[in-house]
Amino acid sequence: MTVSLWPEAYRAHYQLHNVKPAIHLDVSLPYEYWGSFEPESLDLVVNINMIHISPIACTQGLFKGTGAVLKPQGLLLTYGPYAMNGHITPQSNVDFDYSLRQRNPEWGLRDITFLTSIAQKNGLFLEKVVDMPANNKCLLFRKESLV
Repeated sequence: MTVSLWPEAYRAHYQLHNVKPAIHLDVSLPYEYWGSFEPESLDLVVNINMIHISPIACTQGLFKGTGAVLKPQGLLLTYGPYAMNGHITPQSNVDFDYSLRQRNPEWGLRDITFLTSIAQKNGLFLEKVVDMPANNKCLLFRKESLV
């Protein structure tokens, strides 16, 4: 998987010194292999257009690792196309899901209910679903607080 250079260009242009550079990591591996992240050290993890175009082990690893590295009340934001309650809409997303599964049977649009169950097993809960352009959604998961 290739890391795009535009986030780094944006970060540099706006001199966002409090934002770390994008890194390449394999979410199917335990979070200890993600770099130098300590448990409960991050406020936010952003995942864009990965869940539907990778094996389910990557999605499970994303939620497991994020559950470990987020601080209590930290956020995981995911973006992409999703199924809702077993249904994929509109037809363009149905066609997209079919094309993904033709390329690799382990790929495809994941159901938000299924993602929510994985999240809950890792101490995260779905806080908000935001409709986005091009039939995508942002899913905002929050790590449960110990208090």
